[in-house]
Amino acid sequence: MLVRFKRFFPVLLLTLLLSGCQLSLPFIAKKAALEIRTTPKATVFINDKHVGQTPYSDDTLKAGDITLKLVPEGGSTSSWETTIKLTPQVRTFINRDFGPTDDQSGGEILTLERLAKKDATSLAIVTTPDSVVVQIDNQPQGFAPFSLDTLSAGEHALILSAPGYQERKVGLRLEAGYKLTVT
Repeated sequence: MLVRFKRFFPVLLLTLLLSGCQLSLPFIAKKAALEIRTTPKATVFINDKHVGQTPYSDDTLKAGDITLKLVPEGGSTSSWETTIKLTPQVRTFINRDFGPTDDQSGGEILTLERLAKKDATSLAIVTTPDSVVVQIDNQPQGFAPFSLDTLSAGEHALILSAPGYQERKVGLRLEAGYKLTVT
């Protein structure tokens, strides 16, 4: 029975597509994209598998949770590891600057999530430590964790600052219909 189905399935699929039917088959996975930039260059591991060096880009990843590990060249600092959720048909950006010590290292993870309203935008900011001062387009906004639903789609400048920490500047592009989370 399985052999007949394997032979019959491509014909059925082609017939349905040619007749204008749209299929949403759960076993046809939608791919996610990941882009990573680091200073200095780093070796990239996804789910404990070596996948390349930075700068790294892959548009064919399976959506869902992954464990990402970055090991910087030169061995001056320790590696960095985190779990992130890759969203179907969305590119996740990671920027990591490795300093001489873990305390002098930092970076950002930018992820998108679809909103119910196609013309709405949303921005969420999560920081370590909490209570980081948030500025958007050179205007003070408050402290992290922070959320804002009144920004227009387009380019924005984010500045994060806290006593004892180096200021971080991040260029953002808000897309209509999406929530951008900056971690």
